[in-house]
Amino acid sequence: MPAEPRDYATGTKVPVDKTRSDIEKLLQQHGATAFGYATRESAAMLIFELAGRKIRMHLPLPDPGEERFRKRRRGAAPPLDLNASEQSAAHAQGVRERWRALFLIVRAKLQAVKDGIRTVEDEFLLDTVMANDQTVGEWLAPQVAQLYAEHKIPPLLPGLKELPDRNRP
Repeated sequence: MPAEPRDYATGTKVPVDKTRSDIEKLLQQHGATAFGYATRESAAMLIFELAGRKIRMHLPLPDPGEERFRKRRRGAAPPLDLNASEQSAAHAQGVRERWRALFLIVRAKLQAVKDGIRTVEDEFLLDTVMANDQTVGEWLAPQVAQLYAEHKIPPLLPGLKELPDRNRP
């Protein structure tokens, strides 16, 4: 049986402030004209301007109360409780990993734009801020959910008869 793939940035030692700096430098290299971020315990927000668009990306941060930050697993043995210092260190590791994952996303999107595979609009549309201060994704998500709930989405392969869905009555 093949090994399960390792999560990106597992065990990273790169501090969050270094990752934010890396993201800012990357955005500047790709023509961003503004950059900022905000954080709170449960989330962070990355904001920037690129190609005349205002972009806002939300980064949910791990909850310090998650079991993975409170207990250590060792094989089949019962999990051991971590002390407060170990819990804090484990949570900080989770936050570092989450920021590195965001860096990977931004880097991949910018590389796709640079290589002409995608446009800025293609890659950042859902995170583009509109006049009402919502992102396109925040505005669009409930509408798409409703279309799916009402089964108003065309078949994935138009022109082919849909196969019966065994999960639908």
